[in-house]
Amino acid sequence: MSLKHFLLITMSLLIINAFLSSSEERTPFQYTFFFHILTGIVDNYFNYTVGYSHSGLQRISANSTEVIIPFPHEKYGNFYITFNLFDDEIAEMNDVPVLLCEIEVKGCPRNQYGSPCRPCPVQCDKCYAIDGSCVCQAGYKGENCTEECSNSTYGVKCVYNCGHCINGTCDHVTGNCLIGCDRGWTTSKCNTACSSGWYGQDCVMRCNGHCITPHVCDHVTGSCRGGCATGWTNDACDSACSSGWYGQDCGIGCSSHCITPHVCDHVTGYCLGGCATGWTNDTCDSACSSGWYGQNCTMRCSSNCITPHVCDHVTGSCLGGCATGWTNDTCDSACSSGWYGHTCVIGCSSSCITPHVCDHVTGYCVGGCATGWTGDTCDSGWYFILIIYVFCILFN
Repeated sequence: MSLKHFLLITMSLLIINAFLSSSEERTPFQYTFFFHILTGIVDNYFNYTVGYSHSGLQRISANSTEVIIPFPHEKYGNFYITFNLFDDEIAEMNDVPVLLCEIEVKGCPRNQYGSPCRPCPVQCDKCYAIDGSCVCQAGYKGENCTEECSNSTYGVKCVYNCGHCINGTCDHVTGNCLIGCDRGWTTSKCNTACSSGWYGQDCVMRCNGHCITPHVCDHVTGSCRGGCATGWTNDACDSACSSGWYGQDCGIGCSSHCITPHVCDHVTGYCLGGCATGWTNDTCDSACSSGWYGQNCTMRCSSNCITPHVCDHVTGSCLGGCATGWTNDTCDSACSSGWYGHTCVIGCSSSCITPHVCDHVTGYCVGGCATGWTGDTCDSGWYFILIIYVFCILFN
């Protein structure tokens, strides 16, 4: 009698017939065969050849319902094939032990299946030896592997998503993008971002050196990460601050004290051409130091100010006015001839030896008094005193 069992192997149908005998006088069986053991549709198959050679008799106990044959392998240990005995075979044994004495191994060539053998579907990478069910080649799907991967997928089982391809399409087998990569991506599958410092279509655009960290930007848009360096603006930091502005984020206005108001360097804020009169520092945001005024703060306030060397930092005008004997805003002019004193409003005496010629500060007559007059300013005379004395005598 014989036991028949179907074993799945790669691309083939393997038929193993096991012949049993109740007579121990039969010649011991001897066989050798090679096959691939397939334990699953795709993932769990052993891609190597197992050789098995055995001779001798194997006793099968009475009333056994199955026969298990070991196939030893030096690397993976034993593989076992189980033959299930049919009811009529068990009955035929009639409670008598039998011997496994012969095995026949039959199967289809590679890439064929069934009985009689016929070709597996064209796009199959592997197919079931019995019914031809496919394990599809990369890029195909469906029962007979006739459908290409769709919905921007590719590869074995169509489980891989296309990269950042233009129009989202890629080769259904390899995953290579058909018409190039979206901006910011590179390699044949467009699944690698541009190298640091580069961005855009085909990764040929250099990130701007005016990024807050030079040449560090978004690989797609070129937008600087963290913003722009001082004096620059826009997402890619490729534009200087608008006229009149400077500094970080272009948020600081140029000084109105620049020699041309609100015109300065967009990075530093330094006034182009220098400062207006009375102002100093690179950004012209500081008035002249006390006691100084004018262009570049190089002019000294007058010592003739009512408070010496205290004046307006722009015009040099003495704060509080001039000291006695001096006039003009900057107190740098003596009183006009014939005048003296505070604000130069007192006339020099006509009793000066040279009438109306006196010191512009004190009013002292230069050269002394005319005859009959005395005092520093020549405003007192003996003739006038005598008249008063005579007058007093007469009216007493």
